[in-house]
Amino acid sequence: MNVIKLVSRLRGDGVFRATRGFSSETTIKTNYENISWPEPEIEDVKKQLRELEGGRVTLYKDETNGIAQLCIDHVEKKNSLSGKMMVEFHEAISTLEKWETGKGVLLFSKGDTFCSGGYLETVKALSAPEGGFRMSALMQDAVMRLRNLPLISVAVIHGQALGGGAELTLCTDFRLCTPKSEIGFVQARMGITTGWGGGLLLKKLVGHPKALDIMLTSRRLKLDEIKALGLVDGIVNPDGRLNESSQWLNSKVEHLPVSVVHAVKKNVLSSSFYEERQIFGGVWGGPSHLEKLAQNIKHN
Repeated sequence: MNVIKLVSRLRGDGVFRATRGFSSETTIKTNYENISWPEPEIEDVKKQLRELEGGRVTLYKDETNGIAQLCIDHVEKKNSLSGKMMVEFHEAISTLEKWETGKGVLLFSKGDTFCSGGYLETVKALSAPEGGFRMSALMQDAVMRLRNLPLISVAVIHGQALGGGAELTLCTDFRLCTPKSEIGFVQARMGITTGWGGGLLLKKLVGHPKALDIMLTSRRLKLDEIKALGLVDGIVNPDGRLNESSQWLNSKVEHLPVSVVHAVKKNVLSSSFYEERQIFGGVWGGPSHLEKLAQNIKHN
């Protein structure tokens, strides 16, 4: 049996970092010849995947409340992501990175399925090992950057989230579900594993043994188990899920200035006292802080 060397884009502790590039090598046994793929250029991958059409990912930014809506729309194919949609998803996140007045973003889908992973025609076009590796690089980069946004992110899950769709449910700060939602890490049943960052995120959220169990059994998690695992932060009604989710998110951020929302998010993402101190210093003595001091709001 030959050996193929792949390189992890994510830290072993499951924490995403804003830096690009590989941090460690993982040796995986396979029947393929020895290959060591270099880190692909994201723009090159986007150029390749943009040609694989189907569906759309759209972004709407509401300047009145600072909450954006990131929509997966491929209803006729159970909201599976084509190559073009993966590029649009990545580019929407790039746009959100530059949104200085934004406070939050809702990730949701049209129709009755959240996301069923990769679109079959795209998967077929990328069926060679290097094709999957390049697609994984783009989606991991998108997931990493979504998690590292200074905005508060919420996945609004309605219906099934399967395969890559299950992975996308974990790339946000919060998750809201409708009662009939299902999350299924079904990759092992398909002869693969997670490739969009979901394995490490699942381990971080539920722990090593439970993540292994969920991924090895490929079972679809119903709402009761999703709640028991701590993977859902609230339940919304199917018909009004977007409005309810927007209100839920807005209730957490509407009373805070943008600078404080961004600072709190960065603080939670920080991994050291030094990072926390730098963030703290950026808001201490700022306009919002001085205003609240004058109001003696701490004791009100």
